[in-house]
Amino acid sequence: MASGPAVDDGVVCAAGTVEDAFAKVTGFSPNGFNFQGIKQFICDDGSGEFFVNLQARIDFRKGTTFSWNVLSGTGDYENLHGAGNGVGLDLCGPDCVLDIYDGGLHID
Repeated sequence: MASGPAVDDGVVCAAGTVEDAFAKVTGFSPNGFNFQGIKQFICDDGSGEFFVNLQARIDFRKGTTFSWNVLSGTGDYENLHGAGNGVGLDLCGPDCVLDIYDGGLHID
């Protein structure tokens, strides 16, 4: 589910599926680890999909923070661009994290 100005302005769809297209742990420390991932956002309305690069720090004491940027897209999202920061919230157990993205999106 998505909400906010990008959805309100019709830049991205409001609902779809998110899949991990790539995931790699890139470094460990006693307090956590670094993570690089590529998320594939697939819109339920058939308008297209887009890929987001995610660089995260999972800190066992402070939680999860990340930066993100759009890599590419198809369909209505072929010219989608954007970047920002976010947090990951462990709201539903060890295999489920709610990611909250903050930043900006635009279509050229």
